[in-house]
Formats: sequence, C-alpha cells, structure tokens
Amino acid sequence: MEKRVEEIHNLLDDIYTHSENLYQQIKKQYDNVVINSYKGHLIKINSQYKYQKYYMPVISVADLGDICFNLDGISLEFFVDKNDFINISDLNSLLNLDIEIYDAKDSTIDLYEKGMSSDALRNNLKQTKQVSVGITINCQDKTDEEVINTFNTVCKYL
Repeated sequence: MEKRVEEIHNLLDDIYTHSENLYQQIKKQYDNVVINSYKGHLIKINSQYKYQKYYMPVISVADLGDICFNLDGISLEFFVDKNDFINISDLNSLLNLDIEIYDAKDSTIDLYEKGMSSDALRNNLKQTKQVSVGITINCQDKTDEEVINTFNTVCKYL
C-alpha cells in the first residue's frame, strides 16, 4: 500500500510541476494569469509524512478561461453567456475540437453531442433556461504549445 501511495504522490507531483511550467509560458502572454487551487496536504509514505501538492491545479486567466490538470490529462474550461455563444459566427471551428458543452449550473446536462451540427446546437442552446454555458475542451494528447494555441484560439471566439 505504501508503495502505491508513493507512486500516486509522484504522479500528482509531476502533474503539478507540469502545470507550473505551463503557467510560466502563459504568464509571458497574459498579465492577469494565476494558478489557483494552490492547496496541499500531508500524506504518509514509508512512515514519514510528505507534503502533497493539490492534485488538480488550475491556471486561470481572468475573464478568459481555465487550464485544468487532472489525472487523465489537461482540459480547457470556459463559462460564457449563452447568447454570446449562440452568436459565434464560426461555431464549426470550435466543434471540430474535442469539446463538451453543458449547462453551466448543472454540468450533467449536455447541450452538445459529438457530430451534432452547429444549427442543432444553437437550437439546444435557445431552449435551455440557463443564461450561461460551460465548455470543456479535452487536450490530453496535445503538447504544451498546442494547449496554449488552442486556449488562445478559443479566447478569440469567446
């Protein structure tokens, strides 16, 4: 059990280090970027306590979006006004990404299914009662540079 705890500790520590490296790259482009969820706790490994950094750091750029790190990779998260999102002229470019669109108040309510046309998505959005939508773009297989480029591209649309 202790060996497994140490493996998890090391994995989470690598994720945190990765996020800090990406944060430094993004900070060069945005003045108002921060890493939040900067928490931690002690875990016991081989009878000694080690500090474990919080396992899901989030790089936030005020008024733009978040870059989130978790065990299965990096994702970009944005929350936008529903009507602003409906009016994006090149919505198909966003839908070509590995994207999830959901009700901002209840993330279990999906508003987009893979392969759905932009017109069908707009109709779904018009029918929802919420004023904002959540967007998650999965970036598990992207390099740091590709993550930053995707983040910048999406920010231009939103």
